Amino acid sequence: MTRISFSQLSRSAVNNVFTNYADVLKYSNQLSSGYKAVNPGDSEQSGLIAQSHSILQRIEGYNNRTSSAKAGLQFQEDTITSAIEVVGRAMDLAAQSANEAVDGNQRSTTALEVFQLRDQLVTMANSKYQGNYMWSGVDTNTAPFSAASYANSGSVASGQRFIYQTNSGSQVTNSAQVADGVAITTNTPGDDVWSGIITAVERLGRALEGYPTGVNGAAPSGIQQYTLPADYALQSADINAAMQQIKDARDAGLFRERTSLGARLSRIETAGSVLAAAKASAQTSLDNLQNADTATAATGLQQAQYGLQAAMQVTSKVLNLNVLDYL
Repeated sequence: MTRISFSQLSRSAVNNVFTNYADVLKYSNQLSSGYKAVNPGDSEQSGLIAQSHSILQRIEGYNNRTSSAKAGLQFQEDTITSAIEVVGRAMDLAAQSANEAVDGNQRSTTALEVFQLRDQLVTMANSKYQGNYMWSGVDTNTAPFSAASYANSGSVASGQRFIYQTNSGSQVTNSAQVADGVAITTNTPGDDVWSGIITAVERLGRALEGYPTGVNGAAPSGIQQYTLPADYALQSADINAAMQQIKDARDAGLFRERTSLGARLSRIETAGSVLAAAKASAQTSLDNLQNADTATAATGLQQAQYGLQAAMQVTSKVLNLNVLDYL
């Protein structure tokens, strides 16, 4: 017959107390926090829990970038839409002024409004979003368009020629990664979108004011003004040519960019839907791994409390035994 020593008996009793006390704390924490695994050692699934947290953090980062990119693209789309309306007014004025019944003085008066429209387009092209120029490539601290001069002009407005900056970052696009393997271009260099339409509207305004516009190399330049009424037909032809140039620049620049922006916004919407589904899946997995079941935790706490009470009673009796009781 094997005897159990007093030290073994007392150690076993105390261990039972600590074990049941640990269970009481575990289930109490689950009920108070709502989690069955708070610290890495609280669950055998701690690795999966950490992985789920990592997935959710990555998705949250994508969601933030997606939201920012979407707002920026929407701002650009709204600006382009407004610009198309401005261009429509310029084309209406061109069509009216090309009529042979409109004399040089009337055309010159119309030029004032055309140059105002040109200046509106420049303001739009130099738009800022959240403190950054939208159409300056990656050089978002520099306005994309600045004023230069024509050789021949009448008014201050007809003497201005707006040109796109040519520094190293002006032709480079920005992009944002909105999902794993999905990057969205967030801007287009303003030279591709705005230069053609601004130049075309300038040409229309100069023609209406009485100053034709030629091309010196790749840049437009001012030519000596018309001699009216002798050059009236030539002026009319230049107005019609400017109107066609406006239409072509609108189609190649503004219309194309609005279509591109719509496609990019659609891709962001799709990426957002995928992210939402991935987030829901990861959150469900994390909840299953980490969240406590209230009923189970309450039952476990009650049993642990009973066990602790019984263990403490047994331990109290064991520790009160003397040698004679033991023998």
